[in-house]
Amino acid sequence: MNTTPLALAILLTSGTLASYGQSEKPNPTPTQKNSQKQSQKQAPKQSKAKPTKTPEQLKERKELQKTFAISSTIQFKIFAQLAKIQSNEISLEHQLILYTILKNTREVAIHQMRGESENRVMQNSDGREAVYDKDGNLVQNGYNDGSYNYAIGKDDPLLHFLLDRSPWLLWGMGPKDPTSIEERTYAYMGDLEGGIRRANAALPYKPLPEDHTWTEVGQLQALALLVKAIELGKAEEIYDLFNEGHTITDKEIVRVLTKLNAGFDLLYNIPAP
Repeated sequence: MNTTPLALAILLTSGTLASYGQSEKPNPTPTQKNSQKQSQKQAPKQSKAKPTKTPEQLKERKELQKTFAISSTIQFKIFAQLAKIQSNEISLEHQLILYTILKNTREVAIHQMRGESENRVMQNSDGREAVYDKDGNLVQNGYNDGSYNYAIGKDDPLLHFLLDRSPWLLWGMGPKDPTSIEERTYAYMGDLEGGIRRANAALPYKPLPEDHTWTEVGQLQALALLVKAIELGKAEEIYDLFNEGHTITDKEIVRVLTKLNAGFDLLYNIPAP
């Protein structure tokens, strides 16, 4: 598990995200400008082509949605959380907050684990992803690699969490991934920090209609996983960050992420079947 204090790690992650154009950019110093120019020269060019998923890929995703929706419900025991969402005990306002956080979460820190903070992530619109190190080399170390995403976070944030992020939190990149669940949840908090801040900056949201239902198979399960992580970590104050007119402080977000991190650790450290 990463032993860097969480508050420091979050601040470092925020700086890294900004320097790689993953969030709002502060005014760079002359040294940072030179570093950014050099990084831009070394980084491979991203293709302008925007391929879309093929009918075969979409069919495969539909099948995975059904499989993961059922398996997640059973494996993570989220029956109670599903009932709370469907009955609106978890209000539509809170459901929208969680959806918007995921929609604004740009996954960079999860590809910069074990000190590789200068890795850069590039993603195609069909879900293919590549990670490059500071010298422009493709990262293939088994834990910070790019992968294929069945759903794109900004388009289908709930399905992306269920199909791509949740399995990664549980199993990593594959059988040879040396990282622990604790390392992966810790890294994911760095990305959620940006998602929370950007979601807060996007306020106010257009409310969901009173009769709103999540129609895509797996969306409810994704929300239920998040709700259970919040409950396990006693991180319900995450919703307070989105009160009208509220400006998030560093102290608040560190406190929320610390609790949320504990909740994710408890959720994903489930006994092997």
